[in-house]
Formats: sequence, structure tokens, C-alpha cells
Amino acid sequence: MIYGYRTNDYCRNTVDRRFSGLYSSGVAGVPLSYTGIIVLQLTDKVQFSTGFLVIWAVIVIAVQALDYFIPAWGAKKFGGAKRAFMAASLE
Repeated sequence: MIYGYRTNDYCRNTVDRRFSGLYSSGVAGVPLSYTGIIVLQLTDKVQFSTGFLVIWAVIVIAVQALDYFIPAWGAKKFGGAKRAFMAASLE
């Protein structure tokens, strides 16, 4: 037993987490969360106003843009090498 789990359960859970991280690492968290709000809107549980959805769409787009441009800007501003700027742009 490892940490109170049987070894097979521990290994299976570890492999499941690593496998899911393989696909979810390229998916940004903010758009994924907004997708969750949209899916929730499609159910009968919660009804959001159109204004709420539009405001959050604008926020998501702004956060994604900042998440893309700030690392490149920081590499350029604080004297990063050209390769550092290119790598930050690709992120």
C-alpha cells in the first residue's frame, strides 16, 4: 500500500492524471472555463443573461491576449535574447 491506496489504484490514478495532462496542457484554462459557462447555459439548471455572457467573453479574450503578449513584452523589455523573445511569442 502506498499512502493508504492499494498499489494498483495508485498507479492507475497516476497514469490517468498524466494522460489527461497530455491533452489538456495545450488548452488554456480561461477559454475552457468559459466553455463550461456556455455548456451550463445550454442546460436548464442556470440561465445567464446575454450581457453576462458578452462581458465574460470580452474578459476571456482580453486575458488570452495578455497571456500571449506579456511574456514576449517582458522578454524584450528586460533584455532577453532574441531566442527568448521568440520562445515567449510561441507560448
